[in-house]
Amino acid sequence: MAKIAKAPNGFYTAKEVMQKLEIGNSTLYHYVETKKIKKVIPPGKKEGYYPKADIDKMVRAKEIFILQYGTDSSIFEKAKEEDIRGIHEICASLWGNSTPRYEARLNSYRQNNDIYYVVKKEDITVGFLGIIPFREDILKEIMIAEQNDFYLRYQQILEMPDSILPFVPGKPVYSLSLDLQVRKGTPKEELYGMRLIQGCIETLGDLARRDIIVEKLHASSGAPHAIKLCRDAGFTELPPLPGSNRKRFELDLATTTSPFARDYQKVLKERKNQ
Repeated sequence: MAKIAKAPNGFYTAKEVMQKLEIGNSTLYHYVETKKIKKVIPPGKKEGYYPKADIDKMVRAKEIFILQYGTDSSIFEKAKEEDIRGIHEICASLWGNSTPRYEARLNSYRQNNDIYYVVKKEDITVGFLGIIPFREDILKEIMIAEQNDFYLRYQQILEMPDSILPFVPGKPVYSLSLDLQVRKGTPKEELYGMRLIQGCIETLGDLARRDIIVEKLHASSGAPHAIKLCRDAGFTELPPLPGSNRKRFELDLATTTSPFARDYQKVLKERKNQ
């Protein structure tokens, strides 16, 4: 069997390009001939390779086109392990090199596989919701972390083996750390953000039906859309941290009058009256 050459760093093979763009060999040849795709042949080699940055840009453009002109409605669903890659990519689109590693995010999922939810459009993950029951001491550390240390420390926390608690029926949860993000550059970004909010409302109601009682929600973010969503949902904004552009929010699920907690409170009331 002939050995398949591996692409140099920063490049894809022809096979990888065809898989990523979902095109055939003749289409790839046409794109090269018409200079829509650049092909690089290293000195002394016969095999050509394709710049990774160029191909990734084409993949993103294709996804955005589908999102903008597709007719199917978006879907909110519980994340599966294979969705964690898409969640990581959304974070990378927002924070670049500051994004916690994929392996760290995957580790957090494996500690509790009920903590992540995704919004998909045409099988593309455009947003995600995290409702993460960190240990109380860990949550407090996250909420007061300084700007320069936040992303590195958050990665370390996600990598820890015991930073996230399981959901156990009948066992109260002090707080859920809310992580709600939409892929950067997504058309109708606010629409997908509101779909995540609605999904979070439904998910909190489902937790209450499972007798998982949550006292509070906490969130912190420097992303404008996330800050706006927290304010619109009726979260209380906590005092700012010195020298930080991260905003911190809290919502007491038992006492708030916010519509955000409506389903959750309704389910709790029904359970008490049973």
